[in-house]
Amino acid sequence: MSIQSILEKAAQAKYAVAALTEQQRNDLLEAMAVALRDGSEAILAANAAEIKNAKGRIADVMLYRLRLEEGRIAVMAA
Repeated sequence: MSIQSILEKAAQAKYAVAALTEQQRNDLLEAMAVALRDGSEAILAANAAEIKNAKGRIADVMLYRLRLEEGRIAVMAA
């Protein structure tokens, strides 16, 4: 899936999310948090591969900003 298609889907989803009730939005956020926590191992593995592929092509400071770790995922889930 390309970045462009992800962005397009996100733009479309914002209208659906805006139409949800407060409880539905809270349930959605909770489900997203659970998915982040449950998928953290796969997320970290994919991120490590992306960082490895990007080395030498983007600045080290950007690599640092893009690198995920358990703590960063926990903060996102919180």
